[in-house]
Amino acid sequence: MTMIDLIHKDYEGKYFEIKAKREQAKKVRYRSKHTIYFQIMNAMGLRDASVTRIVYCTFCSYQQTKFHLVRLAELGLVSYNAEENMHRLTARGNYFVQIYRVMAHALGEDIEE
Repeated sequence: MTMIDLIHKDYEGKYFEIKAKREQAKKVRYRSKHTIYFQIMNAMGLRDASVTRIVYCTFCSYQQTKFHLVRLAELGLVSYNAEENMHRLTARGNYFVQIYRVMAHALGEDIEE
């Protein structure tokens, strides 16, 4: 294999990786607020999460994520620790995540973990 073949192969790999990420982003284009709530709370998991981590996991903008986090806090699904600037899933939020998974499975929806 020549150097040109290696460069071409590496270029193709990066091209297809970028193309796959674009296709994934297209699939997440139209989501209900409940799906976004699930993705935010799923990104938190069992540990604290910063807004930046949630933004990267949910493919939402910073402003959208902050808006939804405020709403989730109003509903009692998420708590906020101002000292550490972290968000935590409450017991009620954990219950929502479990119920959402059961419903999605029953409806045959594909949810990403």
